[in-house]
Amino acid sequence: MNVLIVDDHPMTVDGYILALSKKSTAFSTPFFDSAFSCEGAYNCIEKAQGTYSYDIAVIDFDLPASIDPPIASGKELALLLRKLMPVTKIIMITAHTELITIYDIWKAIVPEGLVIKNDLNPEEMLQIVATIYSGGTYKSPMADNCIREIWKKELMLEDYNRQIIHYISLGFR
Repeated sequence: MNVLIVDDHPMTVDGYILALSKKSTAFSTPFFDSAFSCEGAYNCIEKAQGTYSYDIAVIDFDLPASIDPPIASGKELALLLRKLMPVTKIIMITAHTELITIYDIWKAIVPEGLVIKNDLNPEEMLQIVATIYSGGTYKSPMADNCIREIWKKELMLEDYNRQIIHYISLGFR
């Protein structure tokens, strides 16, 4: 199993690798590529193309941007990965709990996994990967709750309205 892990905190990356390397895992021996920024992740993807593709990519939503190519966030990185390696199953991980942000990730990327960092621990990480690796999808409890809440508010279903509210929340008029 080829796994790409991208997070701007090296200790977090090491934690994901350690969790997924446990002997109790039912996966084939994993091979890991890791990066701490959009640029580093892009370099990993470029290196892998033509040789192998990733079975699973664990991507943090908030990542340092890259200039060349211009990739502004984990969201954009995930969308690029979808284009370059469409068979890769994506797990988006974020500390954000804002309804609009979570809904935007779910709708724009359609990840196989969406996890709020507060819901994550090593055992849960193994369960998430097992679920996704076997063809399922996974939403952590908090992410699932956010998506359910947004569905209750029909106003948010329109992309244009969500964008307006997002920019208002950032202070734009």
